[in-house]
Amino acid sequence: MPGATLSDLPPCLVMSDHDIVRALRVKVGADFEAGFDGDDCVSVSLEDASLPVKGMVRHHTPAEKHEILLLIARLQKLRHLNLRRNLLANVDALQGLHELRTLNLGSNLLTNVPTVVFQNPNLESLFLGCNLMEEINESLFSLRALRSLHLHKLRLRGFPDGMDELQDLETLHFYLSGLKVFPPAVFRCVQINNLSFGFSSLKTVPEELGNLWRLRYLTIIVTPIQVLPDCFSSLSNLVAARLFKNKLRELPHDIGRLSSLEQISVNQNALDSLPASFVSLSRLQKLNLARNKFTSLPPELVTLAGLNWLACYDNANVLDTSALRGTTTVVSQRPMVSPCDGDG
Repeated sequence: MPGATLSDLPPCLVMSDHDIVRALRVKVGADFEAGFDGDDCVSVSLEDASLPVKGMVRHHTPAEKHEILLLIARLQKLRHLNLRRNLLANVDALQGLHELRTLNLGSNLLTNVPTVVFQNPNLESLFLGCNLMEEINESLFSLRALRSLHLHKLRLRGFPDGMDELQDLETLHFYLSGLKVFPPAVFRCVQINNLSFGFSSLKTVPEELGNLWRLRYLTIIVTPIQVLPDCFSSLSNLVAARLFKNKLRELPHDIGRLSSLEQISVNQNALDSLPASFVSLSRLQKLNLARNKFTSLPPELVTLAGLNWLACYDNANVLDTSALRGTTTVVSQRPMVSPCDGDG
């Protein structure tokens, strides 16, 4: 068939998965990660951390991207697909895939949840962050196997009811999603252990946060919140809390009940003291107090034997940290990387 492309060939004439992957590498113009289980291709990733822009087909034409997606759709046993950072505006060509367990469509140009998502009932991990979506189809909540859902950096104008249908959900990222408040059903997904929210006008954290007693990692950032609810101190499994760039004036008086806490970042708030119970945080290793209103080193820190990293620059006064032994302290400038900060 002169002039035909590989994806124009009838499926009955075409290729093993090995052949399809070889054809894909020609279309992509570079090698990429592909995993096999016997003769079946079960994973493909077109994200390459070694590239400055990271998406391997980011600068291909729309027609070339369509050809690539049509070829991927022929990998009928594919379970893991990563198309992050490829400036994809449409992935309808993937509708032939039905065995996916993980799907990463983050950092593209999608305006809605693609149909291929709903055609994979066993999907466990779905990454839709950093797209142009203004709404989420409630059919998403029919994917009862979901354990990880990334909906950050979107443009959501609202959120449908029904998230509590996802009773196996463990990881949920909502920061910079466009939402102003937590969807109430979030607090009925009691398996969640990693939750993020922020860049919003949220003024209070609901007491229902305490329902998520399995939480290990909590991020609430860039909001006008001044106080945390009492239920915060009941999160006994919490390992790390990122609470920076809010308006916190104080921390809960019984914060010392957080017996598993290893890291907490409360930089860029309005704190001038720590609760007395802070001395009970025996597992605390890393603490960021930078850019608050402390006039002296909080005495509660001196007895924290496990503390090995402290940032305390840009407070009301320069804090004297000489009483802290065995602790790396940052007192005058922001480090390039803070152990308490990062991309959630």
